[in-house]
Amino acid sequence: MTHVEHNYPKRHIHTIVRPLTLMLGTLLLTFCFPYIQTSSAQVSGISKNALVRQGINLYGEQKFETAITVFKRAYKWSGSTRADRIEALKYLAFCYIVLRRDRQGRDAFTKLLGMSPSFRLDASNPPKFRNFFQKVLSNFQANRKISVVANNPQEWPSSKPLLIRFKITDRMKRVRKVIIWHRLEGDSQYRKSTMTEVPQNKWSKGSTETVVLKSKTPVAKLAKPLKPVKKSPVVSQSALQLKSTRYFLYNVPVAVGLDARSAYFVEFYVEVFNMTGKKLALQGTTDRPLRIKRTIPKKKVKPPPPFYTQWWFLTGVGVVVAAGAATAIGIAVANSKPDAPPTGGTIITIVR
Repeated sequence: MTHVEHNYPKRHIHTIVRPLTLMLGTLLLTFCFPYIQTSSAQVSGISKNALVRQGINLYGEQKFETAITVFKRAYKWSGSTRADRIEALKYLAFCYIVLRRDRQGRDAFTKLLGMSPSFRLDASNPPKFRNFFQKVLSNFQANRKISVVANNPQEWPSSKPLLIRFKITDRMKRVRKVIIWHRLEGDSQYRKSTMTEVPQNKWSKGSTETVVLKSKTPVAKLAKPLKPVKKSPVVSQSALQLKSTRYFLYNVPVAVGLDARSAYFVEFYVEVFNMTGKKLALQGTTDRPLRIKRTIPKKKVKPPPPFYTQWWFLTGVGVVVAAGAATAIGIAVANSKPDAPPTGGTIITIVR
């Protein structure tokens, strides 16, 4: 059997290998790194910020570590606009996802949503990024909700200080101020006050200060003002370290000028604000406030003493006893026999 050896020219080998290499590279980029491609729509809409553009170019060249450094600079640079920072954070998250640094990717998206809660990834972005972002968004929206829970009685005696309590759950720690609007039933306007943040143990005990407030209602005076409760120190936000669950308390002023003969209502609602003064949540409204009924304690009527302790009863008993004793003596005297008359004899005693 004759062996035939084929000697192909080298140029023919290069002609075959080169297209195969290009095809393999294209397949790798298509299936392994689809998320690093930047569409023309994205490129046309990018910021004019030089740092952001530089970072996007590095991202397109798959130089992710260098791109991360540039995007961080763009985010912190004072010359960057809000839109520039949002764009930098978006691509920063993309880089972290590509490098499988999920925790840092979540942090970047969360920071982005903190700047722009309405931000969304459109269909021009790869599904891998959109799915990752959707999970971060769901968690962000759940944590963003602020829970304001009132812990107050429906009725409370007017003879005791009324402490209004609210527990606020704020996982993102954005709450900086809680305002309470309060009035006495019948007043035309609410009064504005700031609630005091206290530790949980102080909140449970209800320790705060008492203020005296004059009502506009011109009626009879209420009972004597209550003695002020011992003032507790106001705890700073740094001391509380802005925990997720925080406790706020307000002492309703002792009402002077209300009719003490009937019960009345205290009406109130609260508003929660962040550090810029933006309202984050509320409980109750002007038209539908929360209400606590203040009851007037009934005066205890002292029961009359038992009849057998009264002077007239004791006097009567004494008279009856004395009369009975006199009657008994009279009867005894009447029924007694007289002594025998003396006979004049001598009695002799003999001693042996």
